[in-house]
Amino acid sequence: MKTLNHRSDLHLSRKAWHIGTGLFALYTFYFLNVPLNVLAKFGISFALVTFSFEFLRLKSNFLNTFFLKVGSRLLRQDEAEKVSGLPYYAMGAGLSLLLFPKHIALISIFFLVFADPFSSLMGVLFGKNKILPNKSLEGCLSCWLICYFICHLYLKSLGIVGLNAFVFSFIAGFMGAISELVSFTKINDNLSIPLLSGFSMYCLNTFFQIF
Repeated sequence: MKTLNHRSDLHLSRKAWHIGTGLFALYTFYFLNVPLNVLAKFGISFALVTFSFEFLRLKSNFLNTFFLKVGSRLLRQDEAEKVSGLPYYAMGAGLSLLLFPKHIALISIFFLVFADPFSSLMGVLFGKNKILPNKSLEGCLSCWLICYFICHLYLKSLGIVGLNAFVFSFIAGFMGAISELVSFTKINDNLSIPLLSGFSMYCLNTFFQIF
């Protein structure tokens, strides 16, 4: 079986899959007009099904070997013995859509789709100053910057500009970076990024009244 990539590898195929999957889900909302509540239910249902499969394959050498062979271009070495990121990705996006208002949920999912893989890429390429296991200052700052621009551009697309929009985006970007850092624990960042950043923006919005 082909050797799987490690977290410290570029692993571009995984990053492309990460972004592509998210873009497809967003496409179904923006262009196919699938309601967000339907996407939320689908994401959570898909996550539950894939979690069930993951637990089964981790109990079966045959299933696990087959799964690792088929998904060798997308999986990491540490996922040979633990649940992969896919069900967490679907659950994080689904719960975000279920729990938060529309705009906050969408921004948090944009954080997940774009900021996570790009900050990881920056960390692998340029991360020299480690601040946590598998986390670098360069990767963290990249995540903050990307999340800030995502939020800023999203607000601008709605015609929301000015000092409040800048401060909201700046803090939201910071919380997006923090939510990615949380993944050094046992919490998967596909879950922590949309939920923690979404909750942070929800709390921020009660003060700034952006939406």
